[in-house]
Amino acid sequence: AGRQFLIKVFNVNRSSWAKHEATLLLSADGIPSLPFVNATVVEGMSCHVFEATGYRCCTAVETAKAQMEFRVLLSTFSPSPDLVNAYVRSRTRSWQRLDDELLGRLEWLLGDNADPLLFDSFRAKLQRIRRFLEAMPHGIFVQDVRPGVLWINDQGGLALSHWGRWELEPLGVR
Repeated sequence: AGRQFLIKVFNVNRSSWAKHEATLLLSADGIPSLPFVNATVVEGMSCHVFEATGYRCCTAVETAKAQMEFRVLLSTFSPSPDLVNAYVRSRTRSWQRLDDELLGRLEWLLGDNADPLLFDSFRAKLQRIRRFLEAMPHGIFVQDVRPGVLWINDQGGLALSHWGRWELEPLGVR
């Protein structure tokens, strides 16, 4: 049947996704992805090429069954220090977002339903929680594992074709 390729064309308003995806795929050996061939720009639109030979796109039923297996597989991948450094230059980490201001907004949203004692107790433990999250091993998290982006090969190996919104999070947080 010959070689097969998946060519992704990112709309101009999704160029940040393309760059984010390319950053991961160019520096993450062993990540469960369709083999990444190249990235380029054509008429202002970012394009990524993947080799899809030996793979087929999972059906909706297969995707639903395989999501947990894929997440476990992804959790075994350890991001390189270079990838971590590139990520933290442009993104806030989960423990950095968890602060007193966030708790204040949540308390305000709950209004009369907010339990002041519970919030005070949480605030007292906030620094310890933040240190715990920071010290946990970190991994790649992909929110949108859905039909059309999860692929399977003849041996049952899973691969993803869309990494535009990957995040680096403490394992188990999401």
